[in-house]
This record gives sequence, C-alpha cells and structure tokens, in this order.
Amino acid sequence: MAKLSDWLRKQGVWAGEWYGEAKAFVLAAARAVDLSANALRVLFYLRLHTVAYQSELAVTMLNGKLRRVTPSDMAKDTSLTRQHVRSALAELEAAGYAIRKPIGEGGLRKGNVEIYCWTLPHLVDKPSSSQRPTFDLSTDVLKLLRRFKMQLPTDFVAPREYKEFVEAVAERYKEAVLVAAREAKEAFFVAPGAPAYKVERKTLKETAERVVRGDVFPEPPPSSSSEEQTSERAKAADSRENPLRSKLQEWMQDNLPVPGFKLEAATLDKIVATITTEEDLAQFQEAAVKQRNPRGWRVYVTIAEGCAEQRPHYQKSKAAAAAASGSTKAVEFARKRREAGA
Repeated sequence: MAKLSDWLRKQGVWAGEWYGEAKAFVLAAARAVDLSANALRVLFYLRLHTVAYQSELAVTMLNGKLRRVTPSDMAKDTSLTRQHVRSALAELEAAGYAIRKPIGEGGLRKGNVEIYCWTLPHLVDKPSSSQRPTFDLSTDVLKLLRRFKMQLPTDFVAPREYKEFVEAVAERYKEAVLVAAREAKEAFFVAPGAPAYKVERKTLKETAERVVRGDVFPEPPPSSSSEEQTSERAKAADSRENPLRSKLQEWMQDNLPVPGFKLEAATLDKIVATITTEEDLAQFQEAAVKQRNPRGWRVYVTIAEGCAEQRPHYQKSKAAAAAASGSTKAVEFARKRREAGA
C-alpha cells in the first residue's frame, strides 16, 4: 500500500484524495457498452461515494458527519441537469449497477431517496415501463416511438420546440388512424351488395349519400346550440352551391400537395364559405401556395379565414397597385408619342 501511495503522489494525487478501487468494477464498467456517457459519469460518481466510505449506500461528509448523497448533489458535482441524473439512474438500475430506495413511505420524492451502488452489476428483471426514459414526452409520443421502433439517446432531453413538433405529429397520427377506421367501418355498410346490418335504414341512406358526394367521413358533432347548428348547416349548404367550389377543389388538389391526407368535404366547405368572387379565390391561391410542408388540409382553412379578415386591406392594395400600373402605362404611352412626334 505504501508503494501505491508513493506512486499516486508522483501522479499529483495527494493523501486523502485516493483509494483502492476493485479491478472487477473497472473491467465491468469498461464493458458496459449499453450505458450512455451520462450514466457512466453518474456511475463513477456513485463509486466515489461508496467505495471511499466502504459502503453500498452513497454518502458524503457534512460538518464532520455522514449523510446520504442526493440527486441534487449528483447534478451539482457532475454538472448534469436533474433530468439527466434521473435518466442516468434509471439506466444504472436497469443495468443492475444501482438502485434507488424511498425513505419511509411516499415513493421517490425529492430528497426522499437513498441511492445504492454495487461493485458488480446485479441480475435484474426486465426493466419496467417506469424505468424507461420518458424524455419528458407524452404517452402518445412514447407509443409512437415504440410503434415504429425508434430509439432516442437515453440521455436525450427534449427541448420545447422538439416536444411541440412531435406532439403535433402524434395528434395528426391519431386523427389519421381514426379517420381511416371510420372509413373502413362505413365501407362495410355502403359497399355494393352489402348485407342488411342491424342499423336504421336512415343511417344507411345518409351514409350512402355522403359516399356519393365524396364525403365518406361522419359530419362534425352538432353544436350544443340549435341555432348554431342550423347556421353551420346553412353555411355548408351554401358552400356546396357555390359555383367556385369545383374550381377551387380542382385547383387545391392539383397545386397543394398534402400527401397521405384526403381533402374532406367538410374542410372544403369551410374554405369555400370564405370565397364568393374570383378575386377572393385569387387572394386565397396567392396565400395558399406560400404554405410550406403542410401537415394536413386543415391549415388551409386557417389561411382562408385569414384571407377573409384581411380582404379589405388586400383589395385596397390591389387597387393601389392597379392604379400605379395604369399610371405607369399612361406615362410610357405619352413618352412614346412624344418620341414618335419628334
């Protein structure tokens, strides 16, 4: 031991700053290829606060007395965030290197935890869902990750922009699945030669009419107010009688690529309801083609409603531009006449 301490001093490690570590642990840690960099940092920190004190419980000194190490201590001393520390501890538990135990009742609350670490990893059962990193994402997003077998780095912490984006994708995925399920279900009722299912004839008739119109999806749920419901139906009827409807539908399908989504009649109704003239249609077309990477047809409803709100300003701008263009043409015509006369 004296020779070891002399050698450590030559390396710049002084008395009180070294201890003998087990070769078995170093070898096991070197082979832990499944552990992330953050998990290894936390593992070595735990070894520092267990072996040095000849204890499996991670402890440290405070005012000459031993006290247990907390996740806050680990975050401070390793320069990791609290979330990184939690994810790293979950990894170490799954790998059998460590375990967190609550003090008393109440679970692993803040400051109510003891952390144990072993020299060699213990055999553990298959990690439970509670030990899997959640990345601070919703259940729907985590289901999608498992559905498509996507693996994020275990030490990944999702920033706000990332969460907003993937949450929106998960919501659209759910909607698409529901729409496809409804369409498939209704197909069994309206297909040629379909058997007489035990449903009201009126329902079958309405479904068949929607198929003929190209709208096989159920209508939106009725409003709580009968007046609002009547108003919405009137608007939908008016939009279907709009002579620009077919022209708009054809233009949207040819010029606005939204792969994987069908332009539903209900969505088209809302857009057509904001368009009454060719000028209105031209305004919507100018705004719609500027949309990049649309995530569905509904975004164009928002664009159409925005165009309707900005229509007075748009018309004034167009009129001013036309007047300026006419004035320029008149000046040019007068100049050419003068040159011809000269």
